[in-house]
Amino acid sequence: MAAHRGRRIGAWLKGELLRWMAEDPAAVRVSTATESDNHHMIRVNRELGRQDLPTELVLAHDTAALAARVQL
Repeated sequence: MAAHRGRRIGAWLKGELLRWMAEDPAAVRVSTATESDNHHMIRVNRELGRQDLPTELVLAHDTAALAARVQL
């Protein structure tokens, strides 16, 4: 919601979740996914020491319609 933007609520929440998970001895790795255009959360992740990993692009399409379109 626009009224809550800029208050760093997402940064606080993500930080608290990471602290909570760090207390669990079974948690050896934490992964998170963020849309590539979500620059605010990307910044938060970097501020929290998270590392960027290679981007994975997943496309879904009706393969029959695609084949007909390119005449395969």
